Amino acid sequence: MYTNFSPFRPPANFWAKSYKAIAQLIVNGLIKSLIVISSYYWIKNLSAQIRQGQEIATQNVIYLLLAAGCIVLLRVHERYVAEKMSQKYINSIRSSLLKRLMRASIRDIQTKTIGNLSSRLAGDLSVLKRWLSLGISRLVTHSILLSITIMLVMSINTSLGIVIAVALVVLISAAMAVGHQLKHSIKQVREKRIKIHSLLVERLSALPMIRTMGKEQQEVAKINLVANKLEDNIAKQGIFLGLLRGIGDSSALVLISLFFIFNGYNDNFLSTDEITALISIILFINSPIRELGRVQEYYQGAKLSINKIQELYNMPRIIRGKSRQEKVARISNALGKISIRNVQILPVFSALNMSAKQGEHIALTGSNGSGKSTLLNLLLGLIKADKGKIRVNGIYPNKTISSDRARNIGYSSAEALLIKGSLKKNLCYRKPDADKKEINGLLRFCQLEQLVGKLPRGLNTQVNEHGQNFSSGEKARISLFRALLGNPAILILDEPESYLDEGGFLIIKQLLKSYNGTLIVATHNQQLISLCSKQWNLDKLIKKPNKSMRLIKNHAKK
Repeated sequence: MYTNFSPFRPPANFWAKSYKAIAQLIVNGLIKSLIVISSYYWIKNLSAQIRQGQEIATQNVIYLLLAAGCIVLLRVHERYVAEKMSQKYINSIRSSLLKRLMRASIRDIQTKTIGNLSSRLAGDLSVLKRWLSLGISRLVTHSILLSITIMLVMSINTSLGIVIAVALVVLISAAMAVGHQLKHSIKQVREKRIKIHSLLVERLSALPMIRTMGKEQQEVAKINLVANKLEDNIAKQGIFLGLLRGIGDSSALVLISLFFIFNGYNDNFLSTDEITALISIILFINSPIRELGRVQEYYQGAKLSINKIQELYNMPRIIRGKSRQEKVARISNALGKISIRNVQILPVFSALNMSAKQGEHIALTGSNGSGKSTLLNLLLGLIKADKGKIRVNGIYPNKTISSDRARNIGYSSAEALLIKGSLKKNLCYRKPDADKKEINGLLRFCQLEQLVGKLPRGLNTQVNEHGQNFSSGEKARISLFRALLGNPAILILDEPESYLDEGGFLIIKQLLKSYNGTLIVATHNQQLISLCSKQWNLDKLIKKPNKSMRLIKNHAKK
């Protein structure tokens, strides 16, 4: 059962984790309130001395100056605590979300675009941070300050205090009404920004294709169309934001006017000195009132962002936590063995039965859409079976400690993804502690020695984003190197003939002849199939789900 999050109930136990910071903010608000009360009496005394022509008490002036200095320090403290509290919490949220993504089914993740996920982990978390640092923190400090200020006015005159309290309630209600209208506008702006971000990410990654197809102007026009709609939405949002800030900015004049009206209708029961002091206090609290007027803006933004963040929190996890994972035995007769019994993954297949003995070389074949990629993802622990039992190296893949799974299963595919860092870091990504002898031996075997030799910095050469400074063939050999590093018990090669050149193809043939571990090669190539000791032909081995099963699965998704 999933928890429903809200701006006042953020995920990951915000209040429990931030109680110390909240306590500091409460103390901050109380000290400000004490300064306000003291300032009222100091200003009142100074006003009386000036009006009566008496000598000004220097100590009261000094007290006011000290109070001004304290207010500066308290403001710095408030913002420091709020920013530190919110950023620390956002860091923990981001870490928690990343862990959930790392443990989710790859099929669920693939339903989200890169732009969508980056928006959740960057944009929405920034909006949530703004609510915590500028919304909740100000609600804590400023609510205390305003409450005690109202109590101060009530101690002077109860009726006047009630009038001021009612006025503040009316102002806050007006801000909330505008905030309700602002919600729709914020949602529209947010959707357009995310759409533009997603379009830019997708189009920038496909620039060569767009240019070769001659679609530059059409794609720019498509992005501009969304940008123009965003411009209109932001203009409308500006109206509501202006109203919110106008309510806050005008609040001091409204309260001062109420002082004079109330005083006039009650035969000037307030002295000139009291009015002077009260006006000074109202001017002082005008800034907190104005900032509280913006809280509604932060609240509405956070409300939308938290709903989107919750989508990631609700994404099912298929990998167990560390405490519930199992280690693969280093010396075990189960290493290299695979057992699949009555496995169902709808809508691809409903009853899959196959096994592999230690050291077998298997050709995984089948027509497009037969489930080859699904089966490989299952073996790698990237997806979870709906039903059935599967054992890889003696353990269910989703229960295996990730470091053990990586050490005992090597995987190479056409998607040779590289990350920023040195070439050595990318080559040894699976096994960072690989020794020099093993690295040099694999460089020779994968025919990468020449590539490393011609690079100015050799293995220390920096890899650009997505490995753009390497050709697709070079990246394919790097992927093969990573898969072979550490001599894994199971080696999986996904259609190597599609991404390796003739020299690389010969390496695969040599592996099929001499690799001493279990080797699975998904392929359509007859030469590679003939070199394998066993064949898993998915077109013949699997039982496809019938129509009623697919309907049940689709209904469950809804």
